[in-house]
Amino acid sequence: MSVFALVNGQPLLGKPDLVRLEFNERDSICSGFFVNPSLIVTVAHCLYSWRDGRMAKLTGIISADERKLDLEVLELIPHPKYEEGWATHDLAVIKVSNYSAFEGNFLIGDMDVPIYGRLIYYGAGKIDMEKKIYGRSSGEASYLALNSYIFGLGPSTSSKKGEGSASIASNDSGSPVIQKKTGKVIAIASKSTAIDTSGSLLPAVSISSSLEEKSNRDFLLNHMIQN
Repeated sequence: MSVFALVNGQPLLGKPDLVRLEFNERDSICSGFFVNPSLIVTVAHCLYSWRDGRMAKLTGIISADERKLDLEVLELIPHPKYEEGWATHDLAVIKVSNYSAFEGNFLIGDMDVPIYGRLIYYGAGKIDMEKKIYGRSSGEASYLALNSYIFGLGPSTSSKKGEGSASIASNDSGSPVIQKKTGKVIAIASKSTAIDTSGSLLPAVSISSSLEEKSNRDFLLNHMIQN
């Protein structure tokens, strides 16, 4: 499974709480989202350099209008149970100074997520795989909730313009996974078959870290309370 994850559906406007995270001077890029004015949620694997496995330095938080936000990065905190290569606890928070543009776009869902349904993905990574153009987009997929994971299944390429199908872009690990019925975040995008299925007729399969899993939920809510 590739560490590249999720969405390249229809262009996404608004939602300033969704940001692009640049690590080690753009050596790696992920998505993330604010859950309060000083806490960004992303995935744990984004916090480690793919070159040597050391903790990376967050060198840029990029807004919806492609500006580098003037925020002080205070602390990068991976889930204490995270293990490299696994999506079970692939969850992290980043503490920053106060983000004045915070709107509260992404609310954390309640427990007891139905075993199947529809998801909406939001990403701030690449919107064009070949040209390496970054932007913000959204798309949909069907999902299956299984143990600590949310599995998404959808087309690997965009269909008709404006339909917002769940095609794939890289650098969207860490993006919020929304249950369509409730509009709330139920998981964090971790891994997908992006590279293998991009541009083909094969469906894309994504794996997200479920917030229904108790330690994931406790980790996130405890840091939200502390902030």
